[in-house]
Amino acid sequence: MDDQTTQNQDDQNNSGAASGSSSVKKRALEALLPLLDNLDESPDRKFEILMTAVRSATDDESVLEKALEAALSIEEPAAKAEALLDIINEASFRDENR
Repeated sequence: MDDQTTQNQDDQNNSGAASGSSSVKKRALEALLPLLDNLDESPDRKFEILMTAVRSATDDESVLEKALEAALSIEEPAAKAEALLDIINEASFRDENR
């Protein structure tokens, strides 16, 4: 087997793994989002969970909206400001990459 054949097989294997990972992320997100409404977590923690979902697994704008709602309910001013900046940065990133 030559180097090119080996590289092509590696590329195919990596491509399949990436698509499998995407499927797993999508399924996990579909299971996670309904749970968030019923979790007894602090607004800070809900925000962290939602932003992780926003950044890694979804283009769904409603998840970013939920993250904004969580950010707005954070009581500590510095943490709230940081969360709101994260929302602004994520929204700007999405706008630039459309």
